[in-house]
Amino acid sequence: MIALLALAALEAASPAPRCPQVIAPENAQRLFEALKDLRGGDGCVLDEVRTEGDVMRVEWRRGGAAAMIVEIAPASCAPAATVRGPAFAMSAPAAASERCPSAMERMRAVIASETLGGALTPRDAPTSNRRRVLLAALAGAASLVLALAALVTWRRRRSK
Repeated sequence: MIALLALAALEAASPAPRCPQVIAPENAQRLFEALKDLRGGDGCVLDEVRTEGDVMRVEWRRGGAAAMIVEIAPASCAPAATVRGPAFAMSAPAAASERCPSAMERMRAVIASETLGGALTPRDAPTSNRRRVLLAALAGAASLVLALAALVTWRRRRSK
């Protein structure tokens, strides 16, 4: 019964996802491949592309120091994006075009014209289904235990 209550509380307390879609590892890899060889005249080089659920963070360096971080999200989940494409949208700091103009131009072109692998994976679909099935199974087991306890209690009282 305690496990049932804990799972129900977890289900109720789990935060709603920011975006109903996630960025697949394949999308991040395609973006990395599109940007890794960029050698513009601005001195900016690609440092890292990392994915955190529904956001890809692209970090650029200039002269060995961090120059900027650009965020990429599914187009439907980025209302304040600076560039929109068919599948993704990009948000960059205001000074990004001044610091790294070549890098920004290349990123704008990639995001505006490419799908980076197309379809996005729905967020937590298998996990949500597993939770519901587990919750239903626990609820059924708890009901059975309560019914059995009630039957035992009733029989004990009746036999006295």
